[in-house]
Amino acid sequence: MAAAYAHALGSDWLDPRSAVTEVHTINSYTITIMAEDNIDISQQSPIKFTPAMLHWADVVITVCKHTKEYCPPLPSATQAVHWQFTDPPKTRSAADKETLQAYRDIRIAIKHNIKGMIGGLKMMARNENSHTKPPTPPR
Repeated sequence: MAAAYAHALGSDWLDPRSAVTEVHTINSYTITIMAEDNIDISQQSPIKFTPAMLHWADVVITVCKHTKEYCPPLPSATQAVHWQFTDPPKTRSAADKETLQAYRDIRIAIKHNIKGMIGGLKMMARNENSHTKPPTPPR
């Protein structure tokens, strides 16, 4: 979900990638609730993360409680961000509506966090650029 939102909301200047600690198919509930927000992830395939991916990344975001435990140490130049959400498949209840709502709640929180992160990165970029001399306006 996080990579899908990073791509949908910031792909004009971000290169978001997704990787998992355990390769599995994308959960049908995740596909359903992302489609509700007009994001199609049905053709995506999870990829297991590699050390090369971790060295490539400027920022690594982990989103589930258990994921942080399984991530190896990151390169010193890589920023780690951990959002501790309950992994939705473990919240399954007998009622389908309750399960879908648990997925929606996670989706809403992840989207909110991604928007905030993108806004923060854009602000940092503007601040870095403001330290340079502005161009002279044409006459």
